[in-house]
Amino acid sequence: MAAAASLTLLLTTAACSFHEGAKTGSPSPTTSGPARTKSGHFAIFLPSDGITLSQHTPNNKWAAFLPELRQALNANHVEKSDIFVSTDTSLTDQSRYLAEYVTSRIKDRKAGDPTTIILAPVAGADSITRQYGDYVSQDLTNLAAQAARISDPAAGDGSTGDQDRSPAASPSSGGTKSGGKEGSPTPAPSASKEEESDDGDDSDPQRWNEDAIAYKKMVSALKKARQSGMHVVLLSSDLPDVNPDLFVSFADARKIGRIQATELVRKLELDKASRQNPRRVEILLPIQAEDADASARAGDQTRSARNPGTFPAEAFTGIWEVLGPYFKDGRAVSPSALLGTGSGPQDWPSISYDPGKDISATKAELAKRLHGSEGGRTAIDGVIAMNDFIASGVVSELGDLGYTGSSADINPEISISGIVGNFTGRRDLNKKPVPSPKPTASPHTPPAADGRKGPDGTTVQNGQEEDAGGTDRAAGTPGDDRPSWPIVTGYGAYTDNIPQIVDGEQWMTALEDRKGLANDLARACIGLNEKGKTGDIATITRLKTSGRELMTLDRPLVAVSASNLKSAMIDTNYIKPADAGL
Repeated sequence: MAAAASLTLLLTTAACSFHEGAKTGSPSPTTSGPARTKSGHFAIFLPSDGITLSQHTPNNKWAAFLPELRQALNANHVEKSDIFVSTDTSLTDQSRYLAEYVTSRIKDRKAGDPTTIILAPVAGADSITRQYGDYVSQDLTNLAAQAARISDPAAGDGSTGDQDRSPAASPSSGGTKSGGKEGSPTPAPSASKEEESDDGDDSDPQRWNEDAIAYKKMVSALKKARQSGMHVVLLSSDLPDVNPDLFVSFADARKIGRIQATELVRKLELDKASRQNPRRVEILLPIQAEDADASARAGDQTRSARNPGTFPAEAFTGIWEVLGPYFKDGRAVSPSALLGTGSGPQDWPSISYDPGKDISATKAELAKRLHGSEGGRTAIDGVIAMNDFIASGVVSELGDLGYTGSSADINPEISISGIVGNFTGRRDLNKKPVPSPKPTASPHTPPAADGRKGPDGTTVQNGQEEDAGGTDRAAGTPGDDRPSWPIVTGYGAYTDNIPQIVDGEQWMTALEDRKGLANDLARACIGLNEKGKTGDIATITRLKTSGRELMTLDRPLVAVSASNLKSAMIDTNYIKPADAGL
């Protein structure tokens, strides 16, 4: 009885306190306020990001997505009092508050009063996955299988035991009931990405079982909600045992790998490369040390909600779908010889490494790959760094090794002055065909990965052979033995990496189209409440997911380089000009 009374108070005050300036626990709005729209109610359940003051974190954060979604709903005439928000740090907490909400909503809901539940499951992310941001889709298939083996008499009944919470015990603004760090005593802020804790690591068997029980309770609550007429929308990570009205697809490992490879191919004009004049490409694939022997541990399902090694394996698959043909026919080579003409998607362990908690491991890995046998520097055209944390280490080591220039040398039209001119409206940045990088030959450059011979029978030294036009791509300025700066890719749009993109040290990064996703999601949810269907939205199609066909909202990732930095990052208010050093 006490729990039920407390929950009723929680739902009432949470909806009310969403009003700007209202205090938690204030009386319910009177009927003299704005007329209630017919769009119904919206309950948003998201993971809690925690608190960090560091700029060395991905732009893709749930704390940034939530206000975008709220704003989109409000812009479509949804009253603030009709939006309930819960953010939680664990799947256990999230499933419990979801079950409570569903039970209470079924009891209090009136006929013709539709409700849509918007849920992003709290999926435990390891330290590597977090480098890509909060939205990364995670495979919960193993967790679902574990849940099927567990018998929990409390799962799905909405009971909370002796643990209950009300807004009074968790003060927060904007109508948010927080089960995590929002509204809780503020912990010591993180000073950098490297110092963030690994509280998302669910390698503990007890935590694994707790998550499996929570998964089971969550599935039960969602099925009960659908049976009662509520709509269910899943974000990012799919729950295989639930058939939602809509699934919102966020970036997965394969998409992240594919977009970087695609940008690399375009910028380096790999289609114009040849066996006689290939492009030199290195791929740095971060992976946790304990997952290095992924194949041997694949059967250990207590390690993670994901299969160990799945994320890096999928990321490399995405890369190889694009770069594989170029390596196979010799138009792309690996200076370190870790990849060659016979390589395939299964060879991801050969280019994986443990990046540790700071950039030193990445610097050491890149130095090892680019140093010749006598300490010389190897010519390199492109580095796929996978995320901006790794890209920071790559940029630092390239400078330490004496590589000169920037990506602006590869595409001279993109420069700091050009970006400033674009910001002030003087002109737009025009893209010209990208000339080949012109790294300088190193006397210690190792042979190509496959050891093939050039037309004259001599060994091709990583493409340092004259091209069809008689130009030695590896030959730089006469008398200058410093190789030129390669293209460096990343992902996550870390705020403190943006100046590197402006300066041309990092060619590109990528992130979710957060505003576009929020706007499309708001329209779809309103359509579900008003008409029982998402409506005609171009980004929503029927796709096969986990063996079933689901209505899926999917927007392409946004690739960001110096040429579109203003429109992609500043005009959208993702960052300020000062963040770009301008």
